[in-house]
Amino acid sequence: MKKNYSLHTPYATHIRWYMVIVSVVAVILLGSCSANKKLVLSDTGWTYPGIVFLKNGEEKAGQVNLPSPADKAVYILGGDRSEAVPKTFINGDEIDRIVLAHPSTPDKAYTVRYLTLKLSLGRKADRWVICVAEGPYVSAYIGAENYGFDSGGDLKLIGTRQRINTGVGTTIIQPSYPVFMMKKDDKELTLVALTEGIQFEGSAFRSGVTHFLNDDPKLCEYIRYEKWGFENIDDIIAGYNPDRGNGNLVINGITIAPPEKKLLTGDLDKEMIIYVESAIPSDRNYTTQFGLGIRSSIYRFLAYGADLGVASAKYVDDIKRIENHPGNQWVDAPVIDADLSKQTLFRFNLFAGGQLPLDLKKVYLVPGAHIAFGGMFGTEYSTLYYGPMATLDLGFKLKDGSIFMIGGGYRRNIPLKSDEDKAEASAPGFEAYKPYENMLIRLSYKF
Repeated sequence: MKKNYSLHTPYATHIRWYMVIVSVVAVILLGSCSANKKLVLSDTGWTYPGIVFLKNGEEKAGQVNLPSPADKAVYILGGDRSEAVPKTFINGDEIDRIVLAHPSTPDKAYTVRYLTLKLSLGRKADRWVICVAEGPYVSAYIGAENYGFDSGGDLKLIGTRQRINTGVGTTIIQPSYPVFMMKKDDKELTLVALTEGIQFEGSAFRSGVTHFLNDDPKLCEYIRYEKWGFENIDDIIAGYNPDRGNGNLVINGITIAPPEKKLLTGDLDKEMIIYVESAIPSDRNYTTQFGLGIRSSIYRFLAYGADLGVASAKYVDDIKRIENHPGNQWVDAPVIDADLSKQTLFRFNLFAGGQLPLDLKKVYLVPGAHIAFGGMFGTEYSTLYYGPMATLDLGFKLKDGSIFMIGGGYRRNIPLKSDEDKAEASAPGFEAYKPYENMLIRLSYKF
């Protein structure tokens, strides 16, 4: 899928932002050699009216080629697009910026820069990126696998679509594009977020931006309070001021009053919260279960989440029974703990319900009531269940805007299978089908 992005000045943008997490795939997006099908740019190598601003102060006007991200140089034609006109090649490290536009829309100017970005394992690389917003103290950029113009003169970002065969169908994951920022005295780009093709991108954007701009706490607090996303990048870049101190926050010429704190808070709304859960079962046939998941909420009060993890179930091991009861005694002997073995199971849980997010000034208190659905699967045993779940989380506000939560809860697991299905789904010796309870302990973190 190709998206169009338009800039009406070299340093302004109206790029639309769509979500999580958090993320290392951005490095791949600028330097991958994926074997998957790419959205090919049909006019690669075409030139457009533009100006090349050199670091030594010189300016060169003409027909400038729009470089691919990894190109080391660009070329400029002194006249029209005719190949008869000699090309002048200029190394990227000699260029401060390139400003160009499609001939059909000369009012939509785009700024391209050749900057250093951090890759994985401490590596660095120079890449051409698009400037989407620039202020007195910070600037923002977006990258892709390639760039081009569509027939309407809008810039388009080009990435790789991932095709995943799930066995029951095919899933298409649309490309994501990294968003970078660089403060006034920085020498390298810092990855702060991704746009397109990812989940919870609004939450991830706020997290990445406020961590990077944490030396302007008033702006960061406002970004989190207003649930700003990538569509607000212009206001964020223009409003950032690390020297603000006790001064007022001004956005678009309007002085912003400090956000009003309410008892029923929206601080957790539409945010991605990662949690680790330990479920202690009441049924002795199961051992303590563990899961890693993501939860969030909408409209403050509607909470939902999912986690994946591991569990284990005990079963009567016939070999142990025979060894523990010589002769034929094992046939009628009662089952003892020494006769049991464990099987590791894959575990999943989903839940949805209501919550009451309370801001008690120094801490958050979040009671919740949900309906849960889950299951456990192994080579010789499987079960599906549903049931009510109650939780209570206590959250602590950290200086960087993150929230750390400690919680507990209760879940009753009611099997969904009939007695006949239970017998067919398990090997002999598994009796862990009756309803049982879990006492929940979980640690959560909102970045």
